Amino acid sequence: MGAGLTTLSCKNQNVVKNSVNETGPTSQKRLKIRSKETNKVMRFGTWNVHTLLQAGNMNATAEEAERYKMDAVALQEIRWKGKGTIRKSKFTMYYSGNEDRQGNRGVGFIVSKKTNKSVLGFSPICERICTLRIKGKLHNITFVNVYAPTEDTKDEIVDEFYETLLSVCDELPKHDAVITLGDFNAKLGKEQIYIHTIGRHSLHETTSNNRFRLVQYATTNNFKVLSTWYPRKDIHKGTWKIPGTEDTNQTDHILVSKRWATDIENIITYRGANSDSDHFLVGARLKQKIALITRNRIENQNRWNIDKLDETEVQCHYQQEIQKELQGKPPSNDTEEWTYIKDVIITSAQNVIGEKQNERNEEWYDQECREMKKAKREARLKCIQRNTRANQEKYNTGWGRKNSPIWEANKFETKEDTANVFFISGKYTECSFTSTCFEQNITQVAALNIDTQM
Repeated sequence: MGAGLTTLSCKNQNVVKNSVNETGPTSQKRLKIRSKETNKVMRFGTWNVHTLLQAGNMNATAEEAERYKMDAVALQEIRWKGKGTIRKSKFTMYYSGNEDRQGNRGVGFIVSKKTNKSVLGFSPICERICTLRIKGKLHNITFVNVYAPTEDTKDEIVDEFYETLLSVCDELPKHDAVITLGDFNAKLGKEQIYIHTIGRHSLHETTSNNRFRLVQYATTNNFKVLSTWYPRKDIHKGTWKIPGTEDTNQTDHILVSKRWATDIENIITYRGANSDSDHFLVGARLKQKIALITRNRIENQNRWNIDKLDETEVQCHYQQEIQKELQGKPPSNDTEEWTYIKDVIITSAQNVIGEKQNERNEEWYDQECREMKKAKREARLKCIQRNTRANQEKYNTGWGRKNSPIWEANKFETKEDTANVFFISGKYTECSFTSTCFEQNITQVAALNIDTQM
C-alpha cells in the first residue's frame, strides 16, 4: 500500500513537471483554458470594519480587499454620515449612513476598478441596509448588505429591521441571483429541523434569539445560509473574536438563493486581514462571469477659466480681441453669420483666458503609510499565531487604535494649511481627514468663517 501511494505521488509530480516544461502548442492551449476558467470566478466578501472614521482606514481597507483579490466587499459599521459614492483610482466606495449624524452604524461596498465597470446600480436604503446590482453574463447579481441589531436591542427595533429587509427583497428583480450578506449578530445552531436551510457545519451548538428571525427570513425568501454549509476547521468558522478572550462566534453570514446556491464554491474566514476590528473578513467565490456595461461616451466640453474675467485688464483685452475679429466682412446668410460669431468667441477665449485645468486632490496615503500598514499587519499576525501577554501589550502600545502613528504625521504635513483654520474665533469644528468628509469639513469651515466675519 505504501509503495502504491508513493508511485501515485511520483506520477502526479511528473505530470506537473512536464506541463511546466512543455513549450509546444499544447501547453499554450492549456494556459489559455486555465486563464478563461479564472475569469469565471468572482470573489466577494463581508467585513464589519468597526469604523472608517479614522484617517486612512478607507484606503487601508481597500488595500486589504485587493490583497485577497476581492472584487466586492460588503462593509458594516463604517459610521459615515449621509449617502454617496467615492471614486478612487483603484476602487470605488458606495456608502449609506445615518442622515443626522456620523459615528452611528452605516453600511457600504468597496468595489474593485474592474468590477465597477459592471455595476448596474447602488441603492442606499438606510444606515443598516443597502444593495448593489452587478451585471452578469447569464444573469445579474444583487448583493444585499445588512447590519442587524444586536441581541440586547428591543424587539420592536429588530422586528422593524427584518420587515424593512423583507420589503427590500420583495422589490428585487425575480431573475437575479440574490446574495444577502453582512453582520446578522446571530449564532446558528445545528438543529435537525432547519438542516435544509442552515446546514450542519455551524460553529455553535446552541442558538441565539436573533437566529430564529434569520432562519425565518431565509425560509421566507427561499435562501440557504451557506456560511454554515461547508465543512471547515473551527478556526476558519469564527467571524467575531470576543474582546478579552480567545473565543470566537460565527455571527457574520452569507445567504444565497437556493436556485443559485450551487454557484458558490466556498466560504472561508480570513484571519490575516487587518482593519483594527474584532471581526474577520469572510470571503466567498462565485462561479459567475460578470459582463462589462457599454456606456455612452460624453463629448468633452471646454471649461473656460472665467475667473480671469474678474480682472479689469483681462476683461478689456477679451473685449478688444472680439471687436477686432468681428471687424472682418460678415457672411451673407444667418447660418454662416452665427458660425462666424461663434468661432470668433471661441478663438478669443482660447487666446485670452484659456481653459480651466482640472485640479485633483492630493493623495496623502503614500508608500510610507503602506509600509507602516504592512508592519502593523505583521505585528498583528504575531499576536494571532502566538497570543502571549507580552505580544499583546507590545501590539496595543505601538499599533493599537488609540496609538495610530501610521498617518497622523503625514496627514497634517499634507494638509497643514487646512488644519490651521479649524480653530476660528474660539470655536472648534469637528474634522475628519478622510476623503469622504474632507469637502464637507471645508464647507463647514467656510460657513463658520463667514458667520465670524458677520
